[in-house]
Amino acid sequence: MPERAPLIVDAFDNSNSRAVVTEHAKAEGIDCLHVGLASDYAEVIWSETYRVPSSENDDVCDYPLARNLIMLAVAVAAETIVDWVDSKQKKSHTITLRDFAIADL
Repeated sequence: MPERAPLIVDAFDNSNSRAVVTEHAKAEGIDCLHVGLASDYAEVIWSETYRVPSSENDDVCDYPLARNLIMLAVAVAAETIVDWVDSKQKKSHTITLRDFAIADL
């Protein structure tokens, strides 16, 4: 039997896929980190406090500064994963592009 992954990272851009991943992680008891963005705001949130967003306005990649925000969200997610691997601490964050603020939740 194949060994299962200790962590799922959800970076889907639609609510239906996020809901499937969230339910699978919960059913299998696998830690899951959700990374997503909307307008000039991003989140890096562990499943324990994550809520699947509404299916309206799923395509935020047309936002003009999406690449900058995506790169910032990926950097924060990578650091969050490294912290989790190192210490098993689950830190969630919000990121706002307008003021380059990264806040712990």
